Amino acid sequence: MRLFHVGRGEATEEVPEIGTNIEQQWTTPYEGVLEWYSAECLFFGQMLSNYFPARPIGLIEFAWTGTSLQSWMPKQVIEECQTREAENTHPSSGIHNAIMHPLSKFTVRGVLWDHGDSISESDAMNRSEFHCATRGLFDHWRATFADSTAGDLPIGLVQLGPDSSVAVAEGTAPVRIFQMELADPGLYPETAMDKIFTAATFDLVDNITSSKDLFTKMFQAKRDVAHRLFTSAKEVVFSNENSTNLRMEISKADKAQIILEFSGDIKLNGSHGFAYATSLDDGNWTEAVVVGGEGRRVLLEPPPIEAKVVGYAIHTTPCLHLQCAVYDSNGLPLYPRVLPLPSSSPSTTVALGSKQFTLLMTTVYLIISNSAN
Repeated sequence: MRLFHVGRGEATEEVPEIGTNIEQQWTTPYEGVLEWYSAECLFFGQMLSNYFPARPIGLIEFAWTGTSLQSWMPKQVIEECQTREAENTHPSSGIHNAIMHPLSKFTVRGVLWDHGDSISESDAMNRSEFHCATRGLFDHWRATFADSTAGDLPIGLVQLGPDSSVAVAEGTAPVRIFQMELADPGLYPETAMDKIFTAATFDLVDNITSSKDLFTKMFQAKRDVAHRLFTSAKEVVFSNENSTNLRMEISKADKAQIILEFSGDIKLNGSHGFAYATSLDDGNWTEAVVVGGEGRRVLLEPPPIEAKVVGYAIHTTPCLHLQCAVYDSNGLPLYPRVLPLPSSSPSTTVALGSKQFTLLMTTVYLIISNSAN
């Protein structure tokens, strides 16, 4: 396995070569590099190398905390999606022009796309804009990276994690659902893309007291993130299957209780993670405590009278470390989702298009399978 690292850079126009932005040429994973190279990328690469022991693996890391999705998008995608400028100091297409465009000359066999640990509450992007922007970005990578199989380029999507700066659910709930709409054909056949594997991260930290505390605890959880990504990749990419994450439906709903039915056996690690609200855009989510469950069923306390939807992994930090309510038989958490309560009309309760936000991006990892020796 060989490692390559690209430093930060922005440009107003596409540049042909990565040039002076290279901070580490191809190298072995020796101790000096391991001190600062991405743990998530390394762990995933190690798992990939163990799975394909005869195949050389190269990893390219580029990371920039706090950058917006717009700064990673090529100009043509911004124009097609009519994407507005993000309210930060990074210009639209700046990172694409200086970093991602010249990297497209590499023979890339996969991408890990880490959506970061935070969002901004500024009004910059809604559901349709997010779908268009992310789909356009992924399609562009698949069309431009120098690989004969680029049309099927696998992309690993790390879901939005916990965030010390956002104390309530507003913003977080839509983002996680938007991500799942692009990554899970089983749940969202009309919006999901092919060959997208994913990992949930909302349950991988304990109490967060500061941004530094968040960074430290998420760093400690990187092996778990890589494991979840690789487990999903084995299903979606290597076995050509849809995600096998648990499916959930409401089997009973009345004033006394809500009974949820799952597609497989579950393990209850805690009582937190579910919540009620009037819609997905409602920032006032009320926790729905688990009162029992076994086998494939979970019983929730009854919802408030005004509640129209029940959601999972809605709050910014829905539980402490590995203590959310529902995990599958492999120890993977139930992915974020929102369901209308039976007394409501699905077409009116799960309204996904009005809330706007800025998603702050951090990292992309490129996987090279025939460029490193």
